[in-house]
Amino acid sequence: MERVMNKLVAGICMIALMLTATTAFAGDGEGGYKEFRKERIAKMYEKLELSQEQKEQLEAHRKSQKEEYRAVFQELKSNKDALAEELEKKNIDKDKVQQIHAKIKVLNAKKEDMRLEGIMQVREILTDEQFSEFMKLKESRKEKFKKGSHHEGPMEE
Repeated sequence: MERVMNKLVAGICMIALMLTATTAFAGDGEGGYKEFRKERIAKMYEKLELSQEQKEQLEAHRKSQKEEYRAVFQELKSNKDALAEELEKKNIDKDKVQQIHAKIKVLNAKKEDMRLEGIMQVREILTDEQFSEFMKLKESRKEKFKKGSHHEGPMEE
C-alpha cells in the first residue's frame, strides 16, 4: 500500500511540475515580449495578405478571447499552486489531491476547447487559401519551438 501511495505521489508531483511550467508563458509578459508579439502578428498578416477588414476582425476576435483566456489561466495557476502546496504537506490528503487534480484536468480541457473555438472563428474570417497558409505557418512555428529557436519568430523563413 505504501509503495502504491509513493508512486501516486511521485506521479502527481511530476504532473504538477509539468503543469506549473506551462503557466510561465500564459500571460502577456513584460518588456520586449509585447513588441515581439506585435511584430510576429504583423509578419503573419503580411504573409497571409489580409485585408484591413480581416485584420480588424482578427484583432476584435483576439481581444474578445483575451479576458476569458486570462481567467482560465489564472484559475489553472491557482489550482496548480494548491496542488503543489498540498503535495508538500507532511500528511497528504489523497482525496483533496485528487479533487484538485480533477479541477486541473477540467481547466486544461476548457483551455483546449477555447483553442479549438478560436481556430474555428479564425477559419470563418480567413479565405480557404489564407487558412491553409495560416495552418502551415502555425506548424512551422511549432517545429521551430521544438528545435529551440522559438525566439526568432514563427513567421521567418
